[in-house]
Amino acid sequence: MKKLALIFIVSVLCISPFTASAGSNGWKNFQGTYEMIASGSCIHSVAGWEDSNDPPNYDLDVVTPPFSPKDPTQVYAATTVTSGTWTFNKDGTGNYTLTNYATILPGSAIHDPELLEQHPSGAFTFTVSPFGDITVTTGNQTFGFVELQGSISNDKKTMTLISANQVQNFNAIGLYWTVCNTARTLIKVND
Repeated sequence: MKKLALIFIVSVLCISPFTASAGSNGWKNFQGTYEMIASGSCIHSVAGWEDSNDPPNYDLDVVTPPFSPKDPTQVYAATTVTSGTWTFNKDGTGNYTLTNYATILPGSAIHDPELLEQHPSGAFTFTVSPFGDITVTTGNQTFGFVELQGSISNDKKTMTLISANQVQNFNAIGLYWTVCNTARTLIKVND
């Protein structure tokens, strides 16, 4: 009986700090303003994308990679570097303003090489797990929604976010159907 009681006490002592830290870590009220630097690459397809699985799944709202352009002769690529500000509110909403510099690569008959500067801004929603993993959803019905996944440091001063292999409809602004892979680092600058 003493062994059973000892095992129980040791188990409680091991679990209690974990439970306390997970329940009282402050992620529920996460907020702050973060400055971001990011880089990535995008591939644009005039005709859109299709699922390369066999058989193909053409519903791009539920498809997962691998993707193939519907017409490989109508694609072009670009690399990007981006800076901006992300403001996270306690209620799980926020706003961002960015400056995006794209280098459209040569070799496409669809789009001439050029350097492009863009200034997107918008709203987003987010959730944070008890362990500091964050999911940010941004976008809209016109361009599509993008999900960013990442982690927040324990001291809440830095964050990483990545988005990858998600089709966006940029036809309305002349950039066609786009898949971008972007890595972001955010540093807290204000509560």
